Amino acid sequence: MKKIAIGLICLVVIGGLYFLYNSWQSQQESQEAKPSYETTKVVKENLKVNIHAKGQITKGENVWPDYKEYVAEVLVDELDITKIKKDQQVDIQVEALPNKTITGKVTSIDQTGIVSGDMTQYKVSVMMDDESQLMVNMHLTADILVDEQKDTLVLPKQAVHTDDQKKNFVYVPTKNGKVRVIIETGAYNDKKIQINAGLKENETVIVADKK
Repeated sequence: MKKIAIGLICLVVIGGLYFLYNSWQSQQESQEAKPSYETTKVVKENLKVNIHAKGQITKGENVWPDYKEYVAEVLVDELDITKIKKDQQVDIQVEALPNKTITGKVTSIDQTGIVSGDMTQYKVSVMMDDESQLMVNMHLTADILVDEQKDTLVLPKQAVHTDDQKKNFVYVPTKNGKVRVIIETGAYNDKKIQINAGLKENETVIVADKK
């Protein structure tokens, strides 16, 4: 009787282990088959759009009512010049002063342009709020604020795609994979893009497939 009982116990144990192994294997296969994505959330924030330009410090006209010794002059590409307006805010980085950001505003926009090959650039003058430590011909880069959307929905640009009909869309993860969602977009900069319709705040969107 003892041998029979021991045999039955062994069968039960082996059967249980076999069942557990099959369950574990099925779970592993299910996890391996399930697609894995890098995701992000739709967030609400202020979106700034800047035109990036390079230039130099030049001697100011120093006339009434704005007595300024120096002016920042930058060249803006013809594709962007129509976005530049007088009094727009500008942030300036002078190469010789790497730890300093100088604020200013657009004061004039040249209407003639400088032709170089098949490209035309236009000179934009910027009056600066701080002239200390500046010298003529110092090289600089300028970010001219041409648009600002406040408290708006945004996503990283790489999460947004465009189809053959020029419609913008994103991929939203599901239990079995992903679905395509058509969206409407607005302003954008180098990193982020405004979402006008199709998504809500805190919705999860796929950025890329995980490797």
